[in-house]
Amino acid sequence: MNNNMVFLAVLIPIFLMFHLFIYNIQFLSGKNYFYGVYVKNITLNEEDKMRIDKGYKRKMNLTLLIMLLIFIINIVLKKYSSEMIMVILMLGYTIVSFVFLKTYYVEVKSLKSSLLNLQENHDLKNVNESKKIIIDTELLNAKAKLKKKFTVLFGICIALSIISALYLAINYNSLPDTIITHWGPDGKPDGFSQKSLQSVFFISFIDLTLVVLMAFTTVETIGARVYIDIVNLEENRKKAITYLNRLGYCFLLLTLSIQSITTTMPIFMVNQMNVPMILFIPSMILPMFFGIASMYYFIRLSSLKSKNKDINSLDSDDEKWIYGFIYYNKDDSSFIVEKRFGAGWTFNLASVKGKVIIALLLVMTIGSLTIPFFI
Repeated sequence: MNNNMVFLAVLIPIFLMFHLFIYNIQFLSGKNYFYGVYVKNITLNEEDKMRIDKGYKRKMNLTLLIMLLIFIINIVLKKYSSEMIMVILMLGYTIVSFVFLKTYYVEVKSLKSSLLNLQENHDLKNVNESKKIIIDTELLNAKAKLKKKFTVLFGICIALSIISALYLAINYNSLPDTIITHWGPDGKPDGFSQKSLQSVFFISFIDLTLVVLMAFTTVETIGARVYIDIVNLEENRKKAITYLNRLGYCFLLLTLSIQSITTTMPIFMVNQMNVPMILFIPSMILPMFFGIASMYYFIRLSSLKSKNKDINSLDSDDEKWIYGFIYYNKDDSSFIVEKRFGAGWTFNLASVKGKVIIALLLVMTIGSLTIPFFI
């Protein structure tokens, strides 16, 4: 019971914060996009916008209530472990939110097409013909310096993960035949397995893969294109550099907070001991805090964009987006572009780097789901 209470105290707030993010995803997306559709030069009917927004939020609240009800019923019946059912429910919640967002994306895109058909084509052509692209070399140079700094800092994180794996390798022969492979929310062992390369190095595999992904994503995010208003250019440039720097530190601290468990786990495995609660709980709560902070700086960066509706950007091409979620544009050399749903950036899956990242994510996800069945 104590184990379940600890688990609930940590996971329920995370689930609720996740719901808060999904619930307010349109607010986080900014005014240029409405449910994944670029609408900067389009004036949608306010009644339609209110109907769509309220409909989405009502459905997500209902989904949350159903998920929590299932969770409570499972606790009463004690049919499945709280940990497993929570993971399943969060996955189900994510899939349901994707389905709803996809549905409203299609509806908004249809409304946009109808409005465009009613407008005179030369209006938009004139806007595009007057568009100017300004390359701010000072901002580019500042971003290059930030990339170098965070490459070094994340290099230290990667080194820690490698040292952790080497520690396991050095102590492999001294490990007992039956080892601890999982610790519960209270820090006590609740999973055991026969010693093997898979069972011993599984956590190191996840740790190193995660850190490399975080390092790569952070450095590329800092180097991604950033739109800033040319009015008060110098002031906006300084703000952009500040936000990018703080965003980098948020990702770094997020990585370190996760590493506090994943990188130190080999120590507890080799010594077959409990994980201190002072280490376990912060490693689950701090990532949520740094995740929220990073979203804040993403929003602050977006606020530096021009408010002029007569200015287009590369973001106006709806055809390069799959339901507003997946960006696939062979003509764009960018690896990371601004999201249309929520705050932050996403990958250009047409780029080689984008394909590599997705492949690594799939390997890590499939490994996380399948390796435990073989250890």
